[in-house]
Amino acid sequence: MSFLNPQTTSQPPILAIETATEYCSMALCNKDGIWFSKEELKADPVRVLSGWLDRLAAEADLGIADLKAIAVSIGPGSFTGLRAGISFAKGLSYGLDIPILGISSLEGIALGMRMNNADFDYYLPMIDARREEVYMAVYDREGKILKRAFSHDFSLTGEIADLESGAKLALGGSGAAKTVTFLKNYESTLSEIVSHASFIGIIGKKRYETKIWDDRSTLAPDYIKEPNITTAKVKKYQT
Repeated sequence: MSFLNPQTTSQPPILAIETATEYCSMALCNKDGIWFSKEELKADPVRVLSGWLDRLAAEADLGIADLKAIAVSIGPGSFTGLRAGISFAKGLSYGLDIPILGISSLEGIALGMRMNNADFDYYLPMIDARREEVYMAVYDREGKILKRAFSHDFSLTGEIADLESGAKLALGGSGAAKTVTFLKNYESTLSEIVSHASFIGIIGKKRYETKIWDDRSTLAPDYIKEPNITTAKVKKYQT
């Protein structure tokens, strides 16, 4: 997908990667916005990211060495997807010796909702955490984060109790549809916005310009809750 004419761009490009959900995406960004992007539902990040980078660079008539920074989603979200995306981003950062910028998946969704409609009082990005749970946050209309939480309860009663009754809420992301019917005390609207590398890239551009960069040796996924790691059972054989 192409958004801008490469001949009109002037700022060195930033690569953005979003692998927090089953909707995997990658985008090239510059000062004017999103340049090119790739996305695929239920894609395996390990399988697609390298090929996407090659194709995006070819479409933009760039060499991979022309990249000036990597913005990558750090979660919360899929443990496997986040590990794959961050590992790929860190490899590029080390190999090209360029800055890496870790961006919240929830912040990206909130930005997308505000760009789509700025008339709501609050923006609640949500990511499906499975097992009837969601990762969520609350942002105001200026983009300031008011609360970040991990909810075990789709009603979100405890998480948004301090929001005034009747407030206009925008709900977006892969977990939003599970909660909208419970918010009867608010004017809630379900947004079609989902997590995407384009939003990660827009936030990353601003961070890059302020030189607020992350340490690539310590950057890690923000799981919010601990990964559910199981140990394979070892079969015993009689001799």
